[in-house]
Amino acid sequence: MNQSVNFYELKTQLADLGFKSPELVDDLRNMVHTGQELDTLYCKDEGVSVGLDYRLAPDNNYRLSSVDAWMGTRVQRFFEPGVSFPAIRELLQLLVTTKQHQENFTPLDQRATQQMIYELKTNLMNQNNLDYLKDNLKYLGFEDKLNNDLESKIKEQPETFTLQTTIDHYNNKTEHTLLFRKSDQTDMYFLNRHQATLKGEKPENDRTQTFYLNNGHGITAKEAFNLLEGRAVYKELQRKDESTYYAWSQLDLKGEKNEHGNYQINQFTSAYGYDLEKTLGRFDIKELNDGQSKDNLIRSLERGNVQQVTSEQGKFYIAANPQYKTVNVFDSQHKAVKREVLQKADQSKKSDQSESQKESQRRSRSQKV
Repeated sequence: MNQSVNFYELKTQLADLGFKSPELVDDLRNMVHTGQELDTLYCKDEGVSVGLDYRLAPDNNYRLSSVDAWMGTRVQRFFEPGVSFPAIRELLQLLVTTKQHQENFTPLDQRATQQMIYELKTNLMNQNNLDYLKDNLKYLGFEDKLNNDLESKIKEQPETFTLQTTIDHYNNKTEHTLLFRKSDQTDMYFLNRHQATLKGEKPENDRTQTFYLNNGHGITAKEAFNLLEGRAVYKELQRKDESTYYAWSQLDLKGEKNEHGNYQINQFTSAYGYDLEKTLGRFDIKELNDGQSKDNLIRSLERGNVQQVTSEQGKFYIAANPQYKTVNVFDSQHKAVKREVLQKADQSKKSDQSESQKESQRRSRSQKV
């Protein structure tokens, strides 16, 4: 028996399959020269442990009969001799990542291994995509109420699909329709836009606006409600060249809608001169005396919320009004009141003086006429 020829054949086979450990080659040489009927050679590479089972064939040459590979203590698979080590490693890594720990004692050939890799990659991509979209929904304020429907739709793999939900707000509600579209390059889905409808007492009083999203981020469900109620929202926005800027946005609810059925959006950037923090300083608001309460108040107003505040005169509600560089004031019944009731004494005095000056000017012009 010329076992040296068989050794070089086996060494070449290992190299072709991607097993290049010098220790493994030494073990192979010892096995061939020992001449045992059965032998298993072991190696470990990149976290994968492998056992190569050899049998002595009738022609007195060794043949690789199967490969036993495992990663950690919970993932193990058996492979036929023709499966490469890179494919074995990739499959085991995917099994660990996807937490599929069931053992399978039927040896996999190269085709079955590649098919399993493809399926696991697809499932992993879908799961990552699903988790990404769930994060989008949470950011937009829909929490987990749409997650089950989202998962079902992604399994169906349509080109586009929509999800619908209703959110209650105090004494009214908004209906939302979210559009998802599959990428032209991959099987990943993206949340492109959501349409919000503020329901009125009659259908003809409904207000609807479509809000476009960038990677699932943009106007949230609560901000959409605030905009449809007529309030302004302070937000980071993106230009066509992808540069960003901050501005107050407010829907022109009294104007004509555009060709897409949307209200025009008025924007007030820093150049317009509205400073919310400075504006609030003109009013008697106790929350401004505490740093954290002040920050919470400003953030809430920037989202377009109507926020309760406390003054010497009692409790009121306020909302940002960037167009007129002030805030709107409401009583406990959410009815609009003159903002002077919330202004500081010195500011009220200035306001009265201003009104007196305006009245004097009107009288003077009237006398001249």
